[in-house]
Amino acid sequence: DFSGGDDVDFSFDQRMGLVAGLFAVVPMTETFGFQIEGLYSQKGAKADEGDFENRLELDWFEVPVLARYTIPSSTNTSFHLFAGPSFAFKVRARSIFEFEDEEEEDQDIDDDIRGLDFGLVFGAGVEIGKFVLDGRYTHGLNDINDTDDEIIEFKSRVFSIMAGFRF
Repeated sequence: DFSGGDDVDFSFDQRMGLVAGLFAVVPMTETFGFQIEGLYSQKGAKADEGDFENRLELDWFEVPVLARYTIPSSTNTSFHLFAGPSFAFKVRARSIFEFEDEEEEDQDIDDDIRGLDFGLVFGAGVEIGKFVLDGRYTHGLNDINDTDDEIIEFKSRVFSIMAGFRF
């Protein structure tokens, strides 16, 4: 989610990307524990302005540290809720301009994006045997725009659906 002042005459659309990684659950009681994750996450946005499209592609290594509540169940299916902070470290930042004549220009913008992003994660999931399905929302709290342009503010707003297996 990107926002700007009154002088900004274009809007941003979301970028669909990959989220992949590992997690570990550290149980404290039968229903409460902590879930610690290491995730590779692709974020970004698209903007259409006149004759060209601009795609902002940001790749991050995220470390969410989540409090997790598991709803007790007598079957092999259980539900859980989780919330907590997430620390994201920039891996790559680039901007891709695509002009009307289908010519593309790829630009490294690593110096324009801050190296650390901090956010809050809220979500829920289901475990069926060893299969896990999670849905979550990550709300970035700080402006990651590291340029002199104060008109545009970059903040992450990410909805993710993740599936995997628990060992």
